[in-house]
Amino acid sequence: MCYVFYKMKIEGLNLFRRLYRILVLFLSISCAAILVSSCNKRNLNLAQESLVGSWNVVEIFSDEKDTTGIHNDGRHWENGNLGVFTFSDNNVTYVYTRLDSTYMETTNWDLTREKVKQGFHKVEKYTLRIGNRNYNFLFGDGTSDAEKNATEMVLTFETATPSSDYVLTLVKQ
Repeated sequence: MCYVFYKMKIEGLNLFRRLYRILVLFLSISCAAILVSSCNKRNLNLAQESLVGSWNVVEIFSDEKDTTGIHNDGRHWENGNLGVFTFSDNNVTYVYTRLDSTYMETTNWDLTREKVKQGFHKVEKYTLRIGNRNYNFLFGDGTSDAEKNATEMVLTFETATPSSDYVLTLVKQ
């Protein structure tokens, strides 16, 4: 009889140990997921904070997909004081000159972040929506943590139709 109780006690302890290990594994995975999620949110918040302020447009590269430009290939490089973007918490006001045309507007903006596969690694990709246009968005040199107190950004606007793609380089005032 004692043997039966002893065997039940050992089986109960083994079951308890298994349940304990499963619980520890579940809690570890949950904590890791929460940490990764909070880091992603933190990076987006840092990026949004860095974006707020005034930015000078210092360079514009345009690919007109025609035969204009210095080499008749549609490519144009402009640099100097070409305009200003001013971001507040919800709105952006911009005025800049590209290929002798002035663009100006006050509209809303939204910044999104996602992880995309690039080679063997996943990298952060930011998309900045200004009004009805989406720009690929890069802080500084694009390395990790480049969104912290950023002083340079590159906005790339690409169209699906054969028209004008362009890249704006901005420096924080």
